[in-house]
Order: sequence, then C-alpha cells, then structure tokens
Amino acid sequence: TLTEYHTYEIVAVFTTTADPAVGFRYHLFADGTQQAYDKFVSTCKELSMYDTGITPVYGQKLLTLSTCDKTIGYGKDGRLVVVARRIY
Repeated sequence: TLTEYHTYEIVAVFTTTADPAVGFRYHLFADGTQQAYDKFVSTCKELSMYDTGITPVYGQKLLTLSTCDKTIGYGKDGRLVVVARRIY
C-alpha cells in the first residue's frame, strides 16, 4: 500500500467460472466467522492445481487475486484465481 509493505505466501491457484450457478463464489467470502474462513480455505485447497503446503489458520489475512481467462474451458466466464496468506 502507500503506507505499508507486506509479504504473502501462495495458498492455492485454481480455475473456476464466473457463472454463480456452477463456479466457486470465492469473491463472496466476507462474513468473518471461523466456519466461513475454514470453508473458504478448504475449498481453495481442494480446487488448487498445486499443493503449496500452506494452510492458513483462522485470523490470518488472505489476499485473493483473480483475472479473466478465456482459455481454461469456461469460455468467456473463465477465471484464474490466486489466494495467498499474509506472513508479515
């Protein structure tokens, strides 16, 4: 940010679709409960293309980046998502 510097570790990299009837709605994670956090993390890890060996625990800050990807089988609705945890 303009005032801080942080370092992150990759937790998961996965593809999904923006179609809410089919895809993982990763962008709606915001309720702040431990149950929601744990469910979000476990779903990200299940979908991940790689086993990063990183599993965040409740309370750790997460960063989610996504971009459109029309090449991944979902056509115009494809998304590539990277989830990372802040380590400092």
